[in-house]
Amino acid sequence: MDLRSFLEKCKEKDLLIKIKKPISPKYEIANFLAKTEGKVSHFENIEGFPKFSVVGNTASSRELLALSLDVDPKDLLHILLRAMSNPLSLSIVDDAPVHEEECTSLAEIPILYHYEKDQGPYLTCAAIIARDPETGQQNMSIHRLAVLDSKTLVGRIVPRHLYAMYQRANKELDVAIIGGLHPAIMLAAACSVEYGLNELEITAALLRQPIPVIKGKTVDVLYPTNCEYVIEARMTPESHEEGPFVDITGKYDKIRLEPVFRIKKIYHRTNPIYQALVPARTEHFILQGMPQEPRIYQAVKNVVPEVKDVYLTHGGYSWLHCVVSIKKRAEGDGKNAILAALSGHPSLKCVIVTDEDVNIHNPIEVEQALALRVRWDKDVIIISGAKGSSLDPMVDPKTRTNAKMGIDATAPLGKLEDFQNIKLPGEDDFDISKWL
Repeated sequence: MDLRSFLEKCKEKDLLIKIKKPISPKYEIANFLAKTEGKVSHFENIEGFPKFSVVGNTASSRELLALSLDVDPKDLLHILLRAMSNPLSLSIVDDAPVHEEECTSLAEIPILYHYEKDQGPYLTCAAIIARDPETGQQNMSIHRLAVLDSKTLVGRIVPRHLYAMYQRANKELDVAIIGGLHPAIMLAAACSVEYGLNELEITAALLRQPIPVIKGKTVDVLYPTNCEYVIEARMTPESHEEGPFVDITGKYDKIRLEPVFRIKKIYHRTNPIYQALVPARTEHFILQGMPQEPRIYQAVKNVVPEVKDVYLTHGGYSWLHCVVSIKKRAEGDGKNAILAALSGHPSLKCVIVTDEDVNIHNPIEVEQALALRVRWDKDVIIISGAKGSSLDPMVDPKTRTNAKMGIDATAPLGKLEDFQNIKLPGEDDFDISKWL
């Protein structure tokens, strides 16, 4: 499975828009994608870039992600949990479609301009794969990368696994930057898993089949054979200002000194597809936020055995607000779930815990739980002085702390039925089409 097979599947489901008229990668494609979320858009005529086409919105809904994995959208959380717990081995091969042709520089790739004050064109939908120089373990993660010139990038590298590898390599680390990816690869790359788990093996588990990989030509890294392009590069000791850049909350992130990447080689498939992602839009929310839901689920499950669902809400930028559904067994379960969720995803600012009958993906049902099941003087927890998210503009700039809130919106134990909406007889199964 690759990006091209996924596009064919979208076409069959009438979820693919083909754009044949000329369009510019400078703001125009980003604007088009912002207005067509929920369907995949494929731009076939890119002004100034005859070699590449551009695709975007590949994961702009949970339904698209579910389609890519051939599962029901409501099962995505548990499918992801299972894949993280049961990774599959990779299949190492000698030939790869991604090595069919070669670029001489980044200037041949239609890397998008998104917002007016951005540093410049940004790679926002590519994954970085690196091998730990000490353990040999591979890590795959997503990082934004700004183009400095035709052979140089600067990336925002948060202090997690890739950054630790970079430090252990004395800041000389070979990497593969891969783009044009099946949504399963993007989803796995966005997961925050413990060190030592190979995200490509999680991808294989998501797709229920081995992933063919090949060793880089100039880097000692294994990467998927059927990605659309690969940039073989080296992270260097050099640093450069990174930003401005609009991050997930739709605000400009601060400018930092970040590592510089020097390009070694760029390979791509014949008729390559550049994959785009518009920052601070739905696809960004899903790919950054949804992979955190398993972490929250596991943290809550440690204290409340029956966790039904977890959802980082769209209105909370899929990062700062969360709703958790539990089967309440004892008074206090709701508040324990709140505290566990806050520890499972430290960037959370607000957690709402509901009973299992509430569809937490439906904001009306969540608000109805707030309206009828909450005593505001007893069911609200406010924690002052907790470490906040760097993406939250309300965080104290000196202490990096903020206030956090949890709301226990569960009904009193044993009285859930008294708080449920009464349904019409046969409402769930009533088929109105018989009368239309």
